[in-house]
Parts: sequence; structure tokens; C-alpha cells
Amino acid sequence: MAVRTVTMLPYMNRLLVRNMKGRFLLKNRARRFSSWKHIPVSNIDFAVGNEIMSISSGELARFADAGASARLGGTVVLAVLVWKDGTFASSFLPLTVSFRQKLVSLGRIPGSVDRRDRFETTSEILTSRLIDRSLRPIFTNGICPNIEINCTVLSDDYVFDPDVLAINAASVALGLSSLPIGNSVGAVRIACNSKGNLLCNPAQSERYDSDLDLVVAADVNGRITAIQACANNTPKSLFVDALKMGCKEATSIAKTISSFTESNGKTKIDEVCRMIVVPEEVEKIYSCVSDQLFSILSDESHDKITRDQALKEVKEKYIDDIEADDAETANLESSFLEVIGRCIRRNAIDNNRRSDGRSLDEIRPISCDAGLLPTLHGSSLFTRGQTQVLCRLSFDSILRSERLDPLSAKIRGQLHKNFMLHYEFPQFSTGNLSTGRGINRRELGHGNLAEMGIAPIIPKESQFAVKLLAEVLESNGSSSMATICAASLALMDGGVDISEPAAGVAIGLLSDRDSEGNITAYRLLTDILGFEDFYGEMDFKLAATRSGGITALQCDVKKGGLPFDIAVEAIDKGLEATTKIIKTMDSTLAEPRRNDERSNMPAVGDIEIPKFRLGAIFGPSRLYLKHLENRGVVFTVTSETNISIFAPNRALLREAMSMIEEKLKSQEEPDYNFGQTYKAIVDSVKDTGVYVKLHPSQQKPAFISCGQLDAKNILHPSAIGISEGSQIMVKYFGRDPDSGKMRLSRRALLVPGSSLPNVDLHNSASNTTSKKS
Repeated sequence: MAVRTVTMLPYMNRLLVRNMKGRFLLKNRARRFSSWKHIPVSNIDFAVGNEIMSISSGELARFADAGASARLGGTVVLAVLVWKDGTFASSFLPLTVSFRQKLVSLGRIPGSVDRRDRFETTSEILTSRLIDRSLRPIFTNGICPNIEINCTVLSDDYVFDPDVLAINAASVALGLSSLPIGNSVGAVRIACNSKGNLLCNPAQSERYDSDLDLVVAADVNGRITAIQACANNTPKSLFVDALKMGCKEATSIAKTISSFTESNGKTKIDEVCRMIVVPEEVEKIYSCVSDQLFSILSDESHDKITRDQALKEVKEKYIDDIEADDAETANLESSFLEVIGRCIRRNAIDNNRRSDGRSLDEIRPISCDAGLLPTLHGSSLFTRGQTQVLCRLSFDSILRSERLDPLSAKIRGQLHKNFMLHYEFPQFSTGNLSTGRGINRRELGHGNLAEMGIAPIIPKESQFAVKLLAEVLESNGSSSMATICAASLALMDGGVDISEPAAGVAIGLLSDRDSEGNITAYRLLTDILGFEDFYGEMDFKLAATRSGGITALQCDVKKGGLPFDIAVEAIDKGLEATTKIIKTMDSTLAEPRRNDERSNMPAVGDIEIPKFRLGAIFGPSRLYLKHLENRGVVFTVTSETNISIFAPNRALLREAMSMIEEKLKSQEEPDYNFGQTYKAIVDSVKDTGVYVKLHPSQQKPAFISCGQLDAKNILHPSAIGISEGSQIMVKYFGRDPDSGKMRLSRRALLVPGSSLPNVDLHNSASNTTSKKS
């Protein structure tokens, strides 16, 4: 096959060549050219809100392509970027972001056996995903090397969070590198205090009391690249004001970063991100197959599987017709995806049509079911189009609350979390074989988003630990938002007194852009399908309540950034859609059920037990109550005189409380008065003192040391004629507050001034027994 070189990429071991048929291919090159040099040592300070952020470069990690550190207060994050050969023609950007915060940054030592930091925590994974989503839109589609960005928290002052700082540090490293990105990203966090004032980059203590936690990333042009928000039923007006403030501050940071990197960055290698989607090739494919694609994309009878199969057949037929070899086929994949995306765009923008026949703001058909698994505490099935989520609810003892790792506990301001939502996405939900792996980063991210959307409606105080398990049974777009709808129904089915139901929806974007990336025409799509998400430019997920308050929002932008005005319009579309969805859910279940009559509902009871009686109730190694604990009963000592009992059902709770009350009654002792004199019977004699009983029902004898037996010092109780079975008078001085042991003294009676009457509890107990008989 004759080859003509078009563009040489010596630094990537690649040649971009055109064959005799006019199609572009990638060919390997023998060696790699390297021009390594240091980034100059430089730094800059600038104001962000009421604080000063510092950025420095050129001092750390100098063998990497670029490295930068960002400081806010005492929190410092280092971001290091490297890229290597291994490019491929694909619309997928091979970008890997890793965020690590080891406990040494907090002045802590891990609790593992060898005291090393082990696997990534959930908070680290979620932060890595946030950084990735913030940076990815500023890359252009096409040939890119494998890029890796590592963000490491060097120190954490417990005041400012390192996650937003890591986004800015990564943006600096990207701008300093030799990659020709040509854009920068800035990020801020916005919170709202109790007075309704918006705070930029608040301290952690201010975040804990805030009803809004919003992270906004934007580029130098003011276009939003990522949004992530957790809100406590925040009204739209306040949320939009916070978003506007965040966008303005993030743009200012992005401009500062851009100015800094332009003057201190490396020389760019422009060819590293050449487009593999050649316009001539795209036009050729479009002219050949566009009619067939428009026919498929306008056929309302297609579902996910049949539509994908029809598109695949068109692609394979085209490749067979032109007799493309393996290398050409790999390059044609990206071009064909571009053609399909163009057809979908034209259909929506020019004709206001979607592939399934819906209007742009129409929601797919919804069906709901609650209580379909009556033996569980709560269950629901939510189906929207071809997306289906089964949600199961379980209550357990408060001791089953999730114990957070130190990093997550610092972020949340709590050690335990009694509400958990776990999201699972099995491969069969998309018709694929299982890979046999555990939970992945995507499942953690989607589960966290769904939990943020549900958490604000959960009661703050709960007697139980609450877990929702959401399993995606079918997936064709927006399964995390369907999880929020299913979770609301399951909670109401379980009788949880939620403030109001919540629902979620995903909004998509299709647009035409000019050469500078500005949007010239666009359409917003409500409740997007899976392939509308894939070929679209945005995945805007919003969760809201019946009253219209926002509980969670996450915006992933595919390319080019999102103007603020379109983001506000997407919020309006999302709120309209969630209102419609909740109305449909209300027809199935509108309020929490009253579950007083359900036999399988757990129950919690409290019973007062003096601390000194606990040993007699529980027995050695909790032996006396083991048969109840094996059936799910959990006993928790909540105070010195109170025990909380959790039972899987009310019958078992009654059984447990009845058994404890019987034990208490059989071991009942009279109330002893402080300072009163009692007759005691010596139970046993020891070298250091004697054990006595004041009452026949006394389970554990009380100890009196030799020092409290007589006014003078004695070495053994026998020195004053005390032996086993002897009767002595003692004075009662209460119980030890920690051990509950009696404090008795005979010596106090030998000192003048003890004039209280004597009490013989042994005779009174025997007289009571004879009267009863």
C-alpha cells in the first residue's frame, strides 16, 4: 500500500499518514524525541474571597512534565502531570486523575498493622472524579497521549478543604506542561451561612452549618466545566445566586492561572493533540450513510438494543463496501461516531425531534411500585423508559451505622453515618457479561450523588441505622436519578418520616458551536437516553423535592464548557421535570405509611438498670442474653442507669424486656439510705478484709477492708473476733460511681456521733417471707 506522509510526530513514535484511498492512519516511528527542561521556579499570590491563595512551580517533582503546588491557609496540595507515548485514535480521552491524602497530612498515624496508608478511601475516589470532570472539557477530541495527573495533599490545616485546591493545582500543572491545551480552569466552593449570606471557599466549620455546599469549576471564558452541589432543600433563587458567584470567582482564578502558566510554562508541542477525525473523511461518510442514519434515528419503534444494532449494521456495511483493512477500520470508528452525533444534533436542533419520538422536554413513561417485597422493611421498583431500579430498605441497630474513615469524618464533621445508600450497577443491566469485579469508581460516584439527593429529606434524629440498597436492573440513561425516585418510595413504604419526597432527572445538551467554541444554537433535552448522553455535550443531573427545593446537582460537560445562562435554563427544565415525576410517584404512594401494625418492623425500647446490676443481668461474657443476641437483639448501654434495646420486631423486644424485668425482680434489693446503720452477715473472711451481705437477695457480697473494721489498725479480721457467719453493724456510704460497689464501714460506728437507728434487713426479709407463706 503506497503511503504519503502528511504530518510527522517524532516525539510520539508516530507518523500521521494518508494512504492511496485518501484515509488517514497512524504509523509507529522508531525512536522518541525528548526535549526535557526545568520549569522555572516561580510563585504568585492572589485573593480568593477573603483569603489568599498561593501557587508555586518549579521546585517539586522536576522530572515530571509539570508540577505545581497550591496553598490556602495551611492546606497545601501538590499536582504532578506526566504523559507518555501510546496514543490511539478514539473519542475517549486517556486521562487518569488520582487524588491521595495520607493521614500524615493531618498529623495522624494510620491504624493498620504496619501503620501504612492502604487503599484509596471513598472520599479520595470521589475527589479524583471531581477533578477529572472539571478538567476534561478543556481537552479537544482526537489524538492524545496517556495523561496522568497525581494530586497529593501535603498538609491539611483542618480549616480549608483540599479538594477544590487540588482542582486549581491540577489546572496549573496542565497549563505548565507541554500539552497544547490553550485553556485553564479555576474552581471554588460556595456555602451559605445561617443568615443567608454566601461564602466563597468557607472554612470547614462554616461548611458544617451550611445548607448549601456548591463546587463550581469554570474556564477563562466564564464557561462552566463542572458543578457539584449538595443542598438542604435550597430554593432556586438562592442556588442561582450561589452559582453565579461561584462562576465569577472561578473564572477569575482561571484567568490568573492562565496568565501564570503562559509566562512560566513549557513550549507547547502542538501536534500532540492533532484531530484524528479528519473533516474530509467525516463528510464522505455523512454523504453516504446520513439518510440511513436519519431513518434509524427517527424510527420510534426502536429501543436501546435494536437502535444500537441498526447503527452497527450501517457502520459495518460501509466498512465492508470500502474494503477497509484493520488499521483503517480503527480510524473509521471515530469518524463514524462523529457522523452519528451530527445526525442526532441536526434532528434535535433543526427538527426538534428525538429518536424515540418524544418532544424535547417530554419525560419517558413512568411506572412505580411500592411494597412489592412485603417481608422487607421497605421496597420499591421505579421504571422510567428502559431504566429500572429496585430499591430495598433495611433498619438495624444504631450500632450498625457506617464508621467513617478519618478523612471522610473530617469532611463530614461526624464519626458515624446512620443513613447509607449503596448503588449497584450489575453488568446484566446493559445485557453484558459480568466482569466479576467489586464495586468500581463509577458506582461509588453515582451512589454518592443519589445519597446527596436523598439525605436532606431524612429525619435528623433516628433510632435506627437506615440502609438503602439500589440495584439497577435495566439501564438506558440516568440510573442515578432513577435511584433517587426509587429511594423516596422505599423510604415512604418503610414508614420513614421524610419531610417530603424527592426525585431526580438528567438534562442533556446538543449544540452548534463556532470555531472559538461559542454556542450558536442549542437544544436542551429532558430525561436523556443513554445514547443521547454519549453523543451529547452535557449530563446535567438535578434532584429536587415536591416543594421545588434543590437537594443535589451534578453537571458533567463533555467539551467546550457550559455558559451560565444555559445552566440556569437547565435548572428550570430540571425543576419542571422533577415536579411532574413526583406527581406520578404520588399516585403510587404520596405519604409515609403507618407501620404500627406490621410485624416485621424493628423496635427500640429503653429500660433502667442500675450500673451495679449489669453484671447480674448480662452474666459472664454476656452469656445470659446470648440467646437473644443470636436472634438479632442488640443491647446498648446509653448511660449509667439506662440500656437501649433494639429488636428486629416488637414481639422479640417484649420478650427481651420481660426477661430483664423478671431478673431485676428476682434480684430486687431494698433502697439503702446514705448514712444508715445496717446489720450485715459475714459471707467470707479474707486476709485483707471481709465480704458481707446486707440482704438475703444481694447477689454480690460487699467488701470491707481491715482498715474499716475497727478504730485501730488490725492485720486480720480474726483479731477482733470476726469469722464467717458473724453479724456486725456497718454504716452505708453509698456506691462507687464507676464500679457500683457498696461503701461500708464498721469503723465509723466506733467513733462518737453515730446515732442513727439500726436496720436488720435479714430478719425483715425472713418475716416478709413467712407472712407470704
